[in-house]
Amino acid sequence: MLHREAHAHHEWRPSRLRDKRACLRHFQENSAKLQNLYPMLPDIVRLWDEIHDGWRTWYSEGREEEAGIKGKFGKLTAILNAPETLYFKGGSAKYRMPEAYKYPILSALRAAVKVQGRRGAYWGTDPFALLNATGPQLTSVVGNSVRSTNNPNKVGKDVGIWSSCYLVVESAIQGTMTQEAEKRIEELEAQLSRRPKLAMRARNSMRVGLRFSRCFPY
Repeated sequence: MLHREAHAHHEWRPSRLRDKRACLRHFQENSAKLQNLYPMLPDIVRLWDEIHDGWRTWYSEGREEEAGIKGKFGKLTAILNAPETLYFKGGSAKYRMPEAYKYPILSALRAAVKVQGRRGAYWGTDPFALLNATGPQLTSVVGNSVRSTNNPNKVGKDVGIWSSCYLVVESAIQGTMTQEAEKRIEELEAQLSRRPKLAMRARNSMRVGLRFSRCFPY
């Protein structure tokens, strides 16, 4: 789910893992590549709990931002008012929810995964900060589908939802990189202000790099 080589960009198809046999077959076919993710597993399972714990708050914020009203999380299909133990994060949440509402969000974070030679897979940015920043948008995407279908199974298998969530995270990463690049340009311009010709060359080089990063963030 979080492996970028096996599932390029937003082309992930949830139907590939439609049941336990499909999951096992997928693991067997990609076991060598998936080993790159093993060092990231502690973060991945913690992110799973963070998604559960933050869903209600993010959904309320996202609905208010989108429609000007606070989302009624408890009215969504299959939300139960019962405690859920968060084994990896620690503690518990006051509600239970279908896993189908969480999978597209976790999968979207593969946009932050980089794979580099012997180093293997690693996070290109802090996944927890990224999740908190995009949580309202991600839960809005999933929540809109929940309200329109009232069917958790359909939500979990909707390719459009998985793709949309991925694009939300990818856009957030690109936006961060753009801001950092612009800041770097300003710093260089200040440093080279007394050397006009050299400053112009540096400015042009940085802006070419900036345009490239917008198209190819990795």
